[in-house]
Amino acid sequence: MAIRRVHPEDHKEADMVRVYSDAAENENAVREITQWASEHGFLRTREHHLNTVLTEMGRFYEGFCYRPEEAHQRAAAEAIERIEKRRNAMPRARDADELLREDG
Repeated sequence: MAIRRVHPEDHKEADMVRVYSDAAENENAVREITQWASEHGFLRTREHHLNTVLTEMGRFYEGFCYRPEEAHQRAAAEAIERIEKRRNAMPRARDADELLREDG
């Protein structure tokens, strides 16, 4: 499986691109397109089921990717902070090795 096409081809200045994978299954295409996006400074949109296109070259999954702006990065940082606060507020269980030492 591989990325077979990116539109536009010259995506260095593009805010959005369409990326086409020839993966056999949707889940593999999602992973592959997400990896491509990460390597090229984009984020894949949150669609779980990619579009399927049929061309003279075969069947492809089509994923949409965008270049994150500062507002996206601030929102992501805020989401991470909220998650960490919730996690830190949760009661912590003792480690299993501590419990085993007490029993043993």
